[in-house]
Amino acid sequence: MADEISQVCSLEFETVKYVIKGGVKAAAFFLKALKAITEWGINTGVDIKETHVGKHSYKDIAKMSEGGNPQVIQIDNDIFDKVLEDAKKAGLHFAYLPDLNSADNKKPVAIPAQEFAYFASIVEANMGKKVDEKESDVKKIDDELKEVNEKLLTATGDEKAALEVKSENLNQRKGELQEVIDNSKQDISNIKNGIGTSFQDYLQSAKGTEFEKDPEKAVAELNKGVPITPSFKASECFQPVRDPAIVPEQGLKFYLPENGIVVTRNFVIDEKDNNNVYSTYSFKNSSGEMYSFSDKGMTKEKWNEQQLPKMLDNIGISEDTMCKTFEHEKELNAYIKFHDKVDLNSEKKLTKDQLLVFSSAEAESSINKAVDDKSKGIASAKIDKDVVMFEVPTKDVYLDNGKVNFFMDGKVFSFEHDQLVNLAPTDSEWSKITTNKSSTVIMDKGKEHSKSFKADELMNAVNEAAKNILSHTKGR
Repeated sequence: MADEISQVCSLEFETVKYVIKGGVKAAAFFLKALKAITEWGINTGVDIKETHVGKHSYKDIAKMSEGGNPQVIQIDNDIFDKVLEDAKKAGLHFAYLPDLNSADNKKPVAIPAQEFAYFASIVEANMGKKVDEKESDVKKIDDELKEVNEKLLTATGDEKAALEVKSENLNQRKGELQEVIDNSKQDISNIKNGIGTSFQDYLQSAKGTEFEKDPEKAVAELNKGVPITPSFKASECFQPVRDPAIVPEQGLKFYLPENGIVVTRNFVIDEKDNNNVYSTYSFKNSSGEMYSFSDKGMTKEKWNEQQLPKMLDNIGISEDTMCKTFEHEKELNAYIKFHDKVDLNSEKKLTKDQLLVFSSAEAESSINKAVDDKSKGIASAKIDKDVVMFEVPTKDVYLDNGKVNFFMDGKVFSFEHDQLVNLAPTDSEWSKITTNKSSTVIMDKGKEHSKSFKADELMNAVNEAAKNILSHTKGR
C-alpha cells in the first residue's frame, strides 16, 4: 500500500490541481514542464491560442475543464488543419501546445475534459478517411506489383535486373503504407480508449529531446524558432523511402553538430518508375569538396551495402553519428544560431576517470598531457557518467564502411558499434570518440592475437600504461 501511495503525487499550479503518476521526482519535472509550456510563445508575436470564440491558452483551457484535467490529442500533420476546422464548426474549445517532438509528424492540442469525447470523434472520423485512402493506395500498388511480377516471368538480362529492383521498391512502398495504416488504426483505438491523452502522456512524447533534459531552456529556444526534436543515427536518417505520401515536399536538412556539415536530402517522384520516390543527397565535406549520392535504381539492401558506407566516409562520420533533422532551412539556421548557447545544469561534466588521451610511448609530451589532464579533472565535453571519451590524434583515426577505427602503438582498435559511437573532430590534431563504457572494442580484429575489450577496460589499461611510461621517463 505504501508503495502505491508513493507512486502518486498531487500538485497545484495556478489554482489548477493535477494528479501525477510517479513520485516526487516525476512531480518536480511535471511542474517544471508545465511552467515552461505556459510561457511558450510569450513575446514572440506568434498567435499560439485559438478556440471557436476568443483566444485561449492552455491555462485557460485548464480552468474551463470540468470533471478532470484537460486532455491532449496528438493529431497527424496531414489532417491537422481539417480536424481543427471541423472542431471550430462544432463550437469546441482547444488550445495549441508546443510540439515536443517535431519528428513524429504530429501536433498536440489540449481540450477541456467535458469536450474530449466530441473532439475525439472528429479526429477518429478524419483518421478513418485517411486509412481508407491509404488502403486504396495499397490495392493500386498490388496491381502494379502483379504486372511487374508477370513481366519478370519471361524477362532476361538487364530488363530482368531492372524489374527486380522495381518489384523490390514497390514491395518496400507497400510496407511503408501498411505501417501508416497500422499506426493510424492503433491511434484510433488509443483515442477511443483514452490512451496517451493525459498531459503527462503528452510530456512523454518529448523523450530523447532537449525538453526532457531542461523544459525551460527547450521552450526558450522554441520561441526563437528552434524545433524540439530528438537526434537520430546517420544510418537511420539516410534510408531509402519510396512512397510519395510520406515524404516532405521541401526535402530535409541534416545537421551534424560535431563538424558543422549539412546534408541536403531531396525527394524525387519518378514517373517512369510507377511514381516511386528516390532520394538525392548533397553536401560539402570539411575540406569544402562537394559530393552527391542517389538511391535511384537500387534496392534498400544495395544502398546500405554499397552506397551508404561510401557516403558516410566522404562526410567523415560513422553510422552511429547523431544528426539533427529539419524540414525548413529557417529551422536549421535558428538551431545553429540559438541552440546550446547556455550550459545545461542537468548535464554532468566528465569525471577525471572518464577522460582518456592516447599517445605512443615515445611522445613524452603527449603522455604528460594525458596524465596532467586526467589529474586535473579537465572536462572537454558534457556527457553523462556512463560515457567514456577517447581523445586520439586525428592522423590515427579512420572510418571504414562508416565504422570508427584508430591506430595505437602499432595496433588497430575497432569499435563494434554494439553501442552508439560518436566521432567528433575538435581541431586539426585531436579527435574525440565518445561511447558507452560497455561498448565493445576489438584490437587487431581478425588476427590470431586479436583481443576484445569493453571501452572502460581499455581506457583503464591505457591510462595505467601512460602512468608507468611517465614515471619511467621522469626517472631517467
